[in-house]
Amino acid sequence: RLVRLERQINEQFAETFRTPAAKKVLDYLKSITINAVAGPEQSDAALRHLEGSRFIVGLISTRVEMGVNQIAKVKEGEG
Repeated sequence: RLVRLERQINEQFAETFRTPAAKKVLDYLKSITINAVAGPEQSDAALRHLEGSRFIVGLISTRVEMGVNQIAKVKEGEG
């Protein structure tokens, strides 16, 4: 049951972020989180906020990739 729910969530992420506009939004989110560089002047609170943001954007990216792979396997007859 949990595995089926995980697969559904992954596929929903892939479906949500499949359009060119959604991909641009995800690229933007990556640019302000995952690809952002924090300098030594950043406070502890600012670094914690950035790391939390990076975690969420990374989670979204991972779910999208997993969903795309799952959908491809179903189309190939493996899933």
